[in-house]
Amino acid sequence: MNCSEYIRVLLFDPKRQDIVIERGSDIFVKLAEIYDLLVDIKQKFSVKDQDFGQLNGILCEIRSKLDSISQTFEKMNGDISFIFNSIEAVKNGSDSEDEEDDTVYVEDDISDGDIQEGDND
Repeated sequence: MNCSEYIRVLLFDPKRQDIVIERGSDIFVKLAEIYDLLVDIKQKFSVKDQDFGQLNGILCEIRSKLDSISQTFEKMNGDISFIFNSIEAVKNGSDSEDEEDDTVYVEDDISDGDIQEGDND
């Protein structure tokens, strides 16, 4: 599977149960297609590898960015799925005592020793 096929499966796979972010996904498919074209160019001209040293660096950078993008999409899908599952649980009135408490507590970033009131030394 080449890069553009992988990105298409990642973004548009109907078998996936989680929510797939489609906004801007065409851009990622196009980037993957460009990557595949650059790989094809390199393979066709592999006789002159020394001339393609720069191309190899570009290919590695594009591949790295595409991997990062796909990881971001997977994380976003997981985050959004969690949010929607939480909303569904609240809508369905899951007040059972058997369930764990999923309450998120936000702590203050200011530690107790940093600010002292009335200290004018």
